[in-house]
Amino acid sequence: MKILCHYFIYALSFSTSGIIFGKVDFTRDVRPILSEACFQCHGPDKKTRKAKLRLDVPEGPLVDLGGYQAIVPGKPNESELIARIITEDEDDHMPPKESGKKLSADQVEILKQWIAEGGEYEKHWAYRPVSKPKLPAIQKKDSFLRNEVDQLLLDQINKAGFKPSSEAVKATLLRRLYLDLLGVPPTPEEADAFLKDSSSQAYEKLVDRLMNDPRYGERMAVHWLDLVRFADTAGYHSDNFMEVSSYRDYVIGAFNQNLPYDQFVIENLQIMYEAFDRSSQAIPSNRLIDVHYEDLLKSPIETIAKIYHRLELEPFEKMRSNLEQRLTQLRHYTPNSHNITDTQCEQIENRWMFYFHRYQYALGARPSDRYDA
Repeated sequence: MKILCHYFIYALSFSTSGIIFGKVDFTRDVRPILSEACFQCHGPDKKTRKAKLRLDVPEGPLVDLGGYQAIVPGKPNESELIARIITEDEDDHMPPKESGKKLSADQVEILKQWIAEGGEYEKHWAYRPVSKPKLPAIQKKDSFLRNEVDQLLLDQINKAGFKPSSEAVKATLLRRLYLDLLGVPPTPEEADAFLKDSSSQAYEKLVDRLMNDPRYGERMAVHWLDLVRFADTAGYHSDNFMEVSSYRDYVIGAFNQNLPYDQFVIENLQIMYEAFDRSSQAIPSNRLIDVHYEDLLKSPIETIAKIYHRLELEPFEKMRSNLEQRLTQLRHYTPNSHNITDTQCEQIENRWMFYFHRYQYALGARPSDRYDA
């Protein structure tokens, strides 16, 4: 789980703010604009889609809409997409005024340039096979170059007509590293030790030391704990204390031990299953995700979707709807009570086991006593 490395961290010592590369990149420049301004009405959701137009798939903008199409590759002036985003007619202007969204002049120019360059879509980087890029030839040597990653960066910087900033002074590097990796500034003694180290590997040694510091796991765990809605109190009207520090310590330890991500996911799914077990008030770990019983089927799916990958969870949404209807027929308690029948408990538990084992299979986990309930 320690995705940081010396090469990557060394980029902290340089600043190249405001870089816009010469050629428009779909993933970096275009997709965020379409996602924010267009997908609500022209995306994957059939219920909200308008004009039978999809802009989230490569073939969508090329569909004949009655003598015209949203995108004509290489010809922004003939593309309806551009015509709609620059028109002053409120009835035709996109995004519509009532959406509250508006494209900036820079965003419009990016879309124009993208279409002029062919309007090509590309898969999200997560779906593309990993391959080692060919290193570009750098005509002029630069002090910026320390490794192969720098070579790739410098090539793009040069193409954009920029120059890398000078290397930051040691005191600045020290502060950046401490705040990024530990979340706290260095002590005077720690700062003095680094500033006095004149060896060529001083920076690398500091990176190693900080990533082996127990506080590194605490810093990295913050983002994950936010995702799983970790809290030391219940958060309701009484806001009672909950002893769930063991989970916090587990996440911190996972980062400090460099636990493989796939193993971390499997273990967390097991923890989430236990958190929604019938005895949710019995043991501390089951109170990690404390919800009302009427949300037992809804919350786990939405929580997993937000943390992991929503595209893979669409089949579960329909399944969840059917289960909620069935559970509604079994309910004989008021919404705020904790009176739940054994039958209801069994339905919830069986369904959770189904979810869990489906995810085990999807993650390629081998059956073991540890994960079988």
